[in-house]
Amino acid sequence: MRGLDPDASGPPYRDIANALREALDAGEWAPGEAIYSRKQLVGHFGVSGMTVQRAVGVLVDEGRLVARQGARVYVRAVPDPPARDLAAELDELRARLDVLERRVPPG
Repeated sequence: MRGLDPDASGPPYRDIANALREALDAGEWAPGEAIYSRKQLVGHFGVSGMTVQRAVGVLVDEGRLVARQGARVYVRAVPDPPARDLAAELDELRARLDVLERRVPPG
């Protein structure tokens, strides 16, 4: 994972959030896996714990991380597609099949 960008114009927490986002996109952590601890992130970026907490909060708000007080921070597991979407897709496929069956003569 990259460190802070010395040329970044915004506050450090935004740059840290971007670095974490890039690491997530690169697959550094699998869904359901804990990311680095707050202490490790403080050491890596050389910032205060509050700055790290704010950066992690950005990704929690985006729905990419899950944090519970007193526990590690985890990568949000990818949710299963909603069942109703699958049911609608199945209905569409059945309708297409009906059309195709009408086009093909029996026998």
